[in-house]
Amino acid sequence: MRGMTYGARWARAMLVASFALTQGCSDPYADVRAGLSPSERERFDRGARLAAPCAACHDLAGQAVKIGPHLSSLAGRRAGGLPGFAYSDAMRRSDFDWSARTLDAFLADPQRVVPGNRMLSPGVADTMARADLVFFLTRGGSSAAVSQGGAGGG
Repeated sequence: MRGMTYGARWARAMLVASFALTQGCSDPYADVRAGLSPSERERFDRGARLAAPCAACHDLAGQAVKIGPHLSSLAGRRAGGLPGFAYSDAMRRSDFDWSARTLDAFLADPQRVVPGNRMLSPGVADTMARADLVFFLTRGGSSAAVSQGGAGGG
């Protein structure tokens, strides 16, 4: 590196970084995307972008517990039922499983669906954005099968 100009060092660093990103860090959702049509992939990717703020409190990949429970394999999971997570009393008492329908209702207005829950989000008002987010959340984890129904609660 000695004797290289700043621009040459920067270009070399970018080349190394781009190689690492494409070779060493694979797309965690490649298997999910592979099973989607082109329009579904676009919708999935929009949902993934919309889920980025969720990652401040929730681990999207299911590797860690943060302020909120991880969101991997969410479809079909009992609301308030992830072992080892300290849910609010309200969420523990909720009586439904996560499905596209219950997620849509909860993400629209979390306090209406589960009054007294600790999630700080005011909800996602835009129905199309919320639909894309639900599409991503119900497919982004290791549980790719989506339950469209779900028991009450939302």
